[in-house]
Amino acid sequence: MDIHQGLSRIKTLSITAIIAILFCSTGTALAAVQDGLVGVAPGFPQIDAPGAVGVGQQCSYDSITETLTIESTAQLYLPDANSFEFINNGLLTLTAMIDNTGNLTAGTLTITGTTNSGLTDPLMTGDLVALGMEDTNPPGGSDRGDFRATPTGGSVVNGPDWPGNFDITASFNLRNSTYSGSFAGDWDCETDRVIVGAEFFAIDVGNYIGLDQATAQNNIIADGLTVGVVTMQADATAPVGEVIGQDPAACTACASDLDPVDLTVSSGSTEPVEVEVVVNPNNAGACININNQGGVPVAILGHTVDITMIDQESLVFQGLDTAACTATDVNDDDIDDLLCGFVDDTSKWEAPSNGQGNLSGQLFNGTLIFGSGGICLVSGSSALSPVLLVLLSLVALFRRRLRVN
Repeated sequence: MDIHQGLSRIKTLSITAIIAILFCSTGTALAAVQDGLVGVAPGFPQIDAPGAVGVGQQCSYDSITETLTIESTAQLYLPDANSFEFINNGLLTLTAMIDNTGNLTAGTLTITGTTNSGLTDPLMTGDLVALGMEDTNPPGGSDRGDFRATPTGGSVVNGPDWPGNFDITASFNLRNSTYSGSFAGDWDCETDRVIVGAEFFAIDVGNYIGLDQATAQNNIIADGLTVGVVTMQADATAPVGEVIGQDPAACTACASDLDPVDLTVSSGSTEPVEVEVVVNPNNAGACININNQGGVPVAILGHTVDITMIDQESLVFQGLDTAACTATDVNDDDIDDLLCGFVDDTSKWEAPSNGQGNLSGQLFNGTLIFGSGGICLVSGSSALSPVLLVLLSLVALFRRRLRVN
């Protein structure tokens, strides 16, 4: 018998209904029975279960046990579109636990039988995770539904023809159905054909870089994926706990449901980061006067560090504490620098011995920073507060740019 004769025989055994059971990756939790179809698309390999009139076509819902049962005789195994073989003693059984309000609570799919090529019993088993129903005709007519399940075993799933780690979905027609859109009472029906096939269910991988670890992991799960290996890695700029890498990268329709996403998370930096420092950027000679009467302006250049990550209260310049800081471009490179005023306090001042003023501090992630800049000391008085000194430095910088422009 060629495949055309076999398919012709199948058509004579079925009446009008087709149950199409497919494999696509989902992680849908059990929920209310969907008012409408879940949505499937058959593929290969397939199991064709057309049933026979009066044999293997049981279909009913028992409102007392809250159980929907659908049976159909499994007849053919089709590894691809051009070949098939008969299944010996094949039977498909779907058992869905649906409460009287229409909530799907559990369910199983079992396809038993063997083939002469070596497929053994059972052919396929799975756990139901979603189901949809559609009342398309008056009582006694034809209704439709579909479902989705996760494969748990069977010689087809574990065989060489199986394309990968896919879940099961199904669509079906119910003949002579008394289903009226409710599970409050009993109803019955007849099933005809079941086609079991494989389908790749592609989902998107989001961009989780820049998120904190907890948020990234929650988003991964919400996207239908799973959290894979999490690696901590030192990073000079990213705060502790921020995601700085992922594998796979963000992409569209590129992953199967429940695929793992590996994350690289910042642990801060164990090594201090050197930054470039300019003392009194408004003074060509970097000259300052320490006399308890003003402040010392010092700039940290933004091309060496992300200034938004600097803990300003941690900054110390030659023993002096910081009073105020502001973001401004002091060297005209179109990158914001951090200009800070340090409190002029002779009791804390540590005189430099090599003509360099030293600054230290840390980032919000705990990473230490340090830097030094040329400095000259002059005598005289200054009654300018550190805050006012920063403001005047900004004005001087602005005027200097106007002259340049």
